[in-house]
Amino acid sequence: MNRRKVMIVDDDQVTVLALSQLLRRHGYETVAAMDASTASTIARREMPDLIILDMGLPGGHGLQVLRTMRTLGSLSCTPVIVLTASEESMEQEVLAAGADAFLQKPPTPDTFLAAVKRALGE
Repeated sequence: MNRRKVMIVDDDQVTVLALSQLLRRHGYETVAAMDASTASTIARREMPDLIILDMGLPGGHGLQVLRTMRTLGSLSCTPVIVLTASEESMEQEVLAAGADAFLQKPPTPDTFLAAVKRALGE
């Protein structure tokens, strides 16, 4: 069986490590980008099945990363879960921009994994 690849875009190394460990324990492969300027490049190279995206990123805002990914043919349909400490008031804006789900940091492991499985259609 081919493992599903999840890309984590977050500038906090602790968050990236924790999410990567959780996802790997549940059978997913992970890749990461630490800033807005490399997120689209890495995503095009890695072609993840799902992207976990923070809003507060060095080099640009996560919302712009989301909008850019939605214009790239190869990534335009890739599910994106926004996982951020940003205010809940952003939820409607990120969903309108093409995100598949919005989660506040820190989510419980069960909430996070449920969102991942939903986004991947599992």
